Amino acid sequence: QPEGDYFNIFSVHQNRTHHSPKMYIKESLFWHDLDLVIWGHEHESLCVPVQSEGGKKYLISQPGSTVQTALTQGEAKQKHCMLLEIQEKRWRTTQIPLKSVRPFIFDNLNLKEALADDEEEDDFNVNMDDKSKEIEKAIEERVEEVLDCLKNDRDALLKEKLPLIRLRVDYSGYTTINTQRFGQKFVGRVANPNDIIIFTKKSSEKTKAEGSSALNQSSGKGKFIPDAQEQVCIDEFIRDNLSADLEVLRVKELNAALH
Repeated sequence: QPEGDYFNIFSVHQNRTHHSPKMYIKESLFWHDLDLVIWGHEHESLCVPVQSEGGKKYLISQPGSTVQTALTQGEAKQKHCMLLEIQEKRWRTTQIPLKSVRPFIFDNLNLKEALADDEEEDDFNVNMDDKSKEIEKAIEERVEEVLDCLKNDRDALLKEKLPLIRLRVDYSGYTTINTQRFGQKFVGRVANPNDIIIFTKKSSEKTKAEGSSALNQSSGKGKFIPDAQEQVCIDEFIRDNLSADLEVLRVKELNAALH
């Protein structure tokens, strides 16, 4: 329709975040006569309209989800619903904070910093049980700190429902603990006792350097066995490990090689 006679809204429900080179839609792909793009699918609440990429004139608003659907950092931010008011070509949006959403706190913990273990210990002299207890104690103390913050908050609505707690623990140089057994300490105090902790660790510089020259393997038998805590997108795996020169074999050559 003619640009001057209508207020043009376009609603899209696709990935906006660049999860991988091909698994998202560019903001600049829509036609220039639009006034406002309402972006669904993404869960983080970004109601305030922003200018689109690529120099297009339209603005983009991302209301986000109204409840937490995953234990990710983006889901821990304030949830909103959005009121859109239009009068001819004039318009405005108002974000309305949702008060009935279950409290969700996402936090990070670096074990190397929490345990202040500056001196390298001899592996033969380390008591693994004692070390595991130290790790568990450090994680427990951080979870208690988060719960205390919620308890001391003046907003009474935050105390009506059990909170969701997610702690991302960098265990580089240390071992992990049993997350389900740890969660039993907080049964009745958090809504997700079995999913409080997610363990992560930094990739070694050696693995990064080898990148395209060798497969990212976690076993010495030539089989790719990804760590359950370090699952990566298949697109990234293909890009990193199959970037070397490849050759397509002819059927006869392939049969000869196999038989």
